[in-house]
Amino acid sequence: PPVAVRLATLRVAGLALDRQLAGQAATLDAELQASVSKASATARGWVTASGTGGTGRLDLDLAVVPADGTLRAELRASEPEGGLVAGLLGLPDRPPLSLTLTGDGTLAAWKGRLAGGLGAGAETDLRLSVSAAADGTRVTVDGAAAVRRLVPDTVGPLLGPSVELGLTALAASDGAVEVQRVAARAAAGTLDGTARIDPAGRIVAADITVAAPELGRFAG
Repeated sequence: PPVAVRLATLRVAGLALDRQLAGQAATLDAELQASVSKASATARGWVTASGTGGTGRLDLDLAVVPADGTLRAELRASEPEGGLVAGLLGLPDRPPLSLTLTGDGTLAAWKGRLAGGLGAGAETDLRLSVSAAADGTRVTVDGAAAVRRLVPDTVGPLLGPSVELGLTALAASDGAVEVQRVAARAAAGTLDGTARIDPAGRIVAADITVAAPELGRFAG
């Protein structure tokens, strides 16, 4: 018979995080519910981390229901200035965090968005989609990411204010993946490519083109 797993409620209260792990003294609180069965898989709840910079929070609500094709995803992460995430990333001014993943639809036609981050130079805005195809499931990602604050000063100018990103991949029913398009556009140049990955996870073909006509003006 089918096996069903149900986590009624998991509560964590006042769990102390190691200072070396979190970068500062902090405590963790959480409340989570989850279930997995043949009919559906769901998870919802919240997690907070409180440190000297204030309290950060993650809320999540995820659901997959194959019977009617429902696919729902919502995650919201926030943290005030001086929080744990910025500290772990080594950002000197420890800016506030605000990041959301929202999406709704079906397994055959789902659209979502990942947006936010740690302010100018460390944020993203990506459009996500999942759609049914004749020979599998197609996943598409398009948008831009600004990461200058997260990379060394010597690398930042090569990337520019933001990097445009694009990906289209087809996941076949046998486990193989065809990367039909991967693209990146930065200040110093572009990258375009395709690839095929077999069901065992091996890359069996790849074609990558890199163009950097503007690289010379960053030299020195």
